[in-house]
Amino acid sequence: MWMRATVLWLLIAAACGSDSPDTIPIDARPDSPPALSHYHYVVDSITIPTTSAQAHENGLDLNGNGTIDNQLGMVMGALTGQGIDLQSAATTAIGHGTVNQLVELRTTSFGDAAVAELAIYSGAAASPAACDGPSDTTCRHHLDGNGAFSIATDAATDLPLEGAFTAGTLVAGPGRLTLFVPFSDRLPVQITLVGARVSATMAAPSTLGRLVLAGAVTQPDIDAKLLPALRDIEMANVMRDCTALLNPPSCGCASNTAGKTALMLFDISPTDCSVTVDELSTNPAIRSLFAPDVVIDGQRALSLGLGMTAVPATFNPP
Repeated sequence: MWMRATVLWLLIAAACGSDSPDTIPIDARPDSPPALSHYHYVVDSITIPTTSAQAHENGLDLNGNGTIDNQLGMVMGALTGQGIDLQSAATTAIGHGTVNQLVELRTTSFGDAAVAELAIYSGAAASPAACDGPSDTTCRHHLDGNGAFSIATDAATDLPLEGAFTAGTLVAGPGRLTLFVPFSDRLPVQITLVGARVSATMAAPSTLGRLVLAGAVTQPDIDAKLLPALRDIEMANVMRDCTALLNPPSCGCASNTAGKTALMLFDISPTDCSVTVDELSTNPAIRSLFAPDVVIDGQRALSLGLGMTAVPATFNPP
């Protein structure tokens, strides 16, 4: 028995010897991955779609069916038509440093590179400060291309999206991206995009010219983040435009105002001069606008695409 076992092990060793990793010639082993240079930026503008054409321009195909997906971009356009100025909110949030969206690009070349990566981080304190005192309404001092930022302590740590540069354009993804959507200039909404993809071109060797971030918002984030954000926007308009909130149904709203329109559309049950998340979620028009339109990793989700530009910045990724 011992003799048969010994012979068996010798045969196994002889058969496997030629396939041992130690016998692979050096020149037959895979090349080491290229060393990627790291470039850092801060987003200095976001384009909020106001038309279907802009939603199409700032979206990407998320599910490979040849169609641009950007349903939430279309919703933003519809809200703009309702008198809700999301573009101004986004511009103010960025210019005043309420939102510091940091971008790290890793590549060997901005022209053609077989391997490239893009990561997004949430920034905290900026130097110089965004605004030069309370009287500064323009701000944006941290967006001059020399700003230094720290990473927010609660920043998400999504894996970078992997892709490649071809003829000066980066295409990367899919993956996950956590970013702020500035529905309000004071309280931006942080959401995680699933099936996230990126398209980026360079305006110059040091400056991102056009960046499109796209992905899909899951139903839990729609319910817990997007609809409450919409409620807050509508109620801000009501508080501004209506002066008798204890006297429904008129509520003292000025004619032809966003607040009056909000109450007419959504203050249904009960009629109490306010808009609730439940009233929004059961409203047929809102349910249609916020209905998931793509399937990502087996779950239905709402597509979103945003156009951005970014300037150089300094920060230390986690």
